[in-house]
Amino acid sequence: MSLFDPEAARKPTASVAATCPQDGDVGQWLFAFQRRRRRRAARRAKRNLKALVHQQFWCWGMDIGYPCGNQLLREGFTRHRRTDGGTGGTCYTSTGGDLDLWLWGFGLVAKPRGSCAVLLRRYEMQPLIVRDIVGLQSLHGLPDVVRRASVATNEHERSEAASARSILFRWIAGYERRIVQHAGADWRERVVAAMEHVMIPADTMAAAWEETAASLAPSPTTTSTGVPVGHGRSVDFDTVLPRRLLLTRRAT
Repeated sequence: MSLFDPEAARKPTASVAATCPQDGDVGQWLFAFQRRRRRRAARRAKRNLKALVHQQFWCWGMDIGYPCGNQLLREGFTRHRRTDGGTGGTCYTSTGGDLDLWLWGFGLVAKPRGSCAVLLRRYEMQPLIVRDIVGLQSLHGLPDVVRRASVATNEHERSEAASARSILFRWIAGYERRIVQHAGADWRERVVAAMEHVMIPADTMAAAWEETAASLAPSPTTTSTGVPVGHGRSVDFDTVLPRRLLLTRRAT
C-alpha cells in the first residue's frame, strides 16, 4: 500500500478510531471531557490556595516579630495569651468593626457584619461555618475551634460562607498593602524568601488574594484589570490563581 493512498488516508488507524467518538457519542464524550477538565482545575485551584494560605500564616508569624514592633498590634489586634500554663497558640482578635477576626497560628475565624463566621484552617482548605463565636479568644487549639464548627448544610449557607471568605480575602489583600507601607517592601520580601518553598512572589501576594476573593464574590465584580469575574455564582473551590502570580522557587 502506498503511503499516499487516498483511500488509506481517509481511514483512521485502529488506535485512533478507538479513541475518537462516533457521531452519536460526541455529546457524551464532550461532557465527560469538560467534567474531567473542571475536576483538574478544581484540584489545581485547591493546591494553589493551600500554598497561598500557608504562606500568609507564615508571614503573619514573622510580622509579630518585626524589629520595630508587632505588626498585628499596630494593625489594631488585641493579643490573648494563654494564662493557665497549658499548651496552645496565642489568639489575636480584631472585633467591633465590619469584619471580626480571631487569628491563631493554625487558622483564623472571620465574621463579616450580618453574615456567618467561617473558619480558615492553615493546612485544610475545606471551609467550615463556626456556629458559636462566644469566647473564641479563650480557645488556643485547633480541635477546640473545630468542635464549634461544621460544614455548610445547604446552598444558602454555602453561598454565605463563600461571600464571607471573599470579604476576608479582600481584607488580607489590604493588610498586605499596609504591611508594605509600614514595614517596607524589603521586609515582606525577606520574610517570604525565608520560606522553604515559595509559591507566590512577595510583591504579588495582595493581587493573588484579590483574584481569589473575586472568584468567590456573590455579585459580578471586576479585577484590577477591569475583567468581569464572579458573575454571581457561589463556588465550591477557589479560582486557579493566574500563572503570572505563581512562582516555583528553585533550591539554592
